[in-house]
Amino acid sequence: MNKNRVELEGFLGNEPDLRRLPSGEAVTNMRLATTEYWQDKGGARKSHTEWHSLVIYGPLAELAAKHWHKGDNIAAEGRIQSRTFGEDNKKVAREIIVFRAHRIDRLPGADRTEEAAEEAATGSADNWPKV
Repeated sequence: MNKNRVELEGFLGNEPDLRRLPSGEAVTNMRLATTEYWQDKGGARKSHTEWHSLVIYGPLAELAAKHWHKGDNIAAEGRIQSRTFGEDNKKVAREIIVFRAHRIDRLPGADRTEEAAEEAATGSADNWPKV
């Protein structure tokens, strides 16, 4: 059995970009950052951010463009799609074609800083895995 499915939760790195296909269907593109945190053997705090290109079609694309903004916490589910482009189609872009997504709302007054997001996502440094 083969399955091409991905679930992501992260923060939007740009304002959603809404366009229309020749058919009139809405398509929205955006970038989502997911960050992993850990502590190395020496106790130093480490992190790695991965950037994902999201593509959403139809009514969900319109909703995302209207209501989501840079910095919003988004959960998305979709499939990975590769496409070639450029001279002789030698460059490859990998995108997540999103079929389900929602914004994760914060409590009123919640701090929107990256540090607060890190703490919420990772909990105490005492619980981080040692690598």
